[in-house]
Amino acid sequence: MDSQWRAVKVSDVAKLIYRYPSFYGFNRPPSGIPVIRGEHLIENGEICSDPKEYWFVSKEDSDNFPKTILEKHDIVMAVRGTVGKFSRVRKSHAGYQISPNTIRISPDPEKIDPSYMFFALQHRHVSSFLLGSVATSAVPGIRAKDINEAPLLLPSMKEQVLIADFLSLIYDKIKLLKEANEALDAVAKVLFKSWFMDFDPVRAKVEGRPTGLPDEINELFPDSFEESELGEIPNGWSVASIKDQSSYLSRGISPKYCESDEGVVVLNQKCIRGGAIDFSKSRRHDPAKKKIAGREISRFDCLVNSTGVGTLGRVAIVPELTFGDVIVDSHVTVVRGRSEHSTFYLTNTLLNRQLEIEALGEGSTGQTELSRAVLGEMAIVVPPEGLLNAFYSSTVCLFEKRWLNEATSVTLSSLRDALLPRLISGELRVPDAEKMLEEVGI
Repeated sequence: MDSQWRAVKVSDVAKLIYRYPSFYGFNRPPSGIPVIRGEHLIENGEICSDPKEYWFVSKEDSDNFPKTILEKHDIVMAVRGTVGKFSRVRKSHAGYQISPNTIRISPDPEKIDPSYMFFALQHRHVSSFLLGSVATSAVPGIRAKDINEAPLLLPSMKEQVLIADFLSLIYDKIKLLKEANEALDAVAKVLFKSWFMDFDPVRAKVEGRPTGLPDEINELFPDSFEESELGEIPNGWSVASIKDQSSYLSRGISPKYCESDEGVVVLNQKCIRGGAIDFSKSRRHDPAKKKIAGREISRFDCLVNSTGVGTLGRVAIVPELTFGDVIVDSHVTVVRGRSEHSTFYLTNTLLNRQLEIEALGEGSTGQTELSRAVLGEMAIVVPPEGLLNAFYSSTVCLFEKRWLNEATSVTLSSLRDALLPRLISGELRVPDAEKMLEEVGI
């Protein structure tokens, strides 16, 4: 540690450390004050912003627990289950309540920069201390008094601000990349829904309105409908099963896991969320113990989670793979079309029908399974080849941009994780860290 850094306790630089508003037995109205739980603390130090993910308490009940009402710049920590996860409170979450499985840490701005405190809490010294304090029970937990004693490394206020600003820049870039990808996803979904679910161009033609599409695409849509087993579909289109439109429809293998980086990347259900693949949650398979020939996944393949309530039905599209062979385990189903364009269409179809896929699961609670046969019988609308090509040409750039953003985000996350402990300890100074970012083109 740099000699200008000093060791303090969290309680030395916090105005308030508080836990436990007990809302047990309280009414949960359909609206009111949102209650933040541990699962709302998401990646990159953010807090979930989807109101559908929250339950609420009334303002009257919330006012009975003023010390657990969050303010801007507070830090929320998960203390049950996945302990030691921290998120910053931004303006959008000020006024929310914490739940019994979280702790509110309110920095004293006279003693510590609030953003610096958030980053300092990520240091391995803090995590090691907290893990050593975890109460031994079926569900790990940390007490508020344990947080009081947690060690922090504290430089001058000027240095705190420099470090916080630099690390915030990385965090904000990651956040912006995520938001950009959400926007790209939205554009692709809007276009798919318009063309292949709502049939907007066909309806416009039927009603004598312009479609607003370029001539070469406009002429690919008919001007009438016909009846099918799925209801009204554009004239000349067809209905087929996923099985009939697939060249490959199969569950993955039961892997023989290994720790070697030479092993083959194997994806599991935890990797699939939000239409994308999180490779950081993957493991490695030893191909010497079980062959993988013919099991490798390819760009645009559709991966479908096929086991368990809450995970079954999640769908992801496979990006461009640049690091060797990748396979999936036996809880994931791979769907591949008869051409790259048909695979792209199939995957987008399933991305837009995840709730229907979830409903296809069979079995008792907690043991639900989606069989390959049941998924294969799912009926889908099949447009002519020309429209598949047009959709591919119109939207593939959105997916490629998303994958580029994801790769950049992974690079930034790796740099953040490498630089943060060195900056917090004084081993590395901000100007040197800035040069390191410049060297990798960020």
